[in-house]
Amino acid sequence: MEKPGRKPVGFELRPMTRTVTGRLDMKPAARPPARRAKAGPASIRDFDRDALKAALLAVVGKDWIERDDAIRAAAQRLGFARLGKRIRAAFASAVNGLIRQGRLEYDGSLIRRTT
Repeated sequence: MEKPGRKPVGFELRPMTRTVTGRLDMKPAARPPARRAKAGPASIRDFDRDALKAALLAVVGKDWIERDDAIRAAAQRLGFARLGKRIRAAFASAVNGLIRQGRLEYDGSLIRRTT
């Protein structure tokens, strides 16, 4: 039973220093392997506005589709696994540009191709 005010005696594990490893004739630790490059694109900034519009037109047909679904499908087409704020904003801007050009039409949150 411990007495009040006394802390239990313990020990702490610390990494060995070079001096200790040298005395023990230990080899230095191997470096971890270099990280592989990502499979997908590095950033949405790698694509110009025309590439975003082309990806959108490729996934949107004559049938009505939700804007969010079209953005998600177009982003996946360009290699993005997840959608962040920047990706959503870039594709939303491209959708609005296509609507202004008359290449897409909308009805609330639904869009479709006009030609």
